[in-house]
Amino acid sequence: MSDQLALLAAVLEFPEQDAPRLIYADWLDEHGDSPRAEFIRASVELEWRPYSERRTAHYRDLLVRFRTLIAAHRPAWVAPFTAEPTRVLFRRGFVEWARLTSGEVSEIEGAALAREPLFELEVYANRAPNSYALPDGDAAVWRLAAWPGRGRFRKLVLSGLAVSHDALRELRHAPVAERAEVDAHACVLRGSAT
Repeated sequence: MSDQLALLAAVLEFPEQDAPRLIYADWLDEHGDSPRAEFIRASVELEWRPYSERRTAHYRDLLVRFRTLIAAHRPAWVAPFTAEPTRVLFRRGFVEWARLTSGEVSEIEGAALAREPLFELEVYANRAPNSYALPDGDAAVWRLAAWPGRGRFRKLVLSGLAVSHDALRELRHAPVAERAEVDAHACVLRGSAT
């Protein structure tokens, strides 16, 4: 395992701790990705700043720098998720929430899954105009079940898809979703429920 993957594994394993994120930011600096390193540091600092300090010049400068970095780099940072940047949210420097179509889930680069925690995910149907048929969501659900990271997901929402009982059962028993709240909202379940 490379140093980068080991550092990212620590971020995934200890998601509420800042130390792994900040150590990874140091690694990014050393390997030529200063903007992302600075973004992680600024995000962590902004997250934990007390409300009483939000009127200080330091806080305002930090917020301006954070906004400048995300405006300049967000499209590149979320590109591996094949989604519009507005449907991907960062927390403390990493992607932790996304709203993706079932097709986008199938196209996500495997390396992106190792680089970003992505704890909460909503997968929705991208229906054809004037169509009432629900798109087949099995390919996306099977892909989700095969994602790396034991207990990675906290919440998975499937919305407006036609999903087989077998695919949904596989997802609910997958290591990646072992602690996840799985909500098949407005989905049609197909096949036997054996």
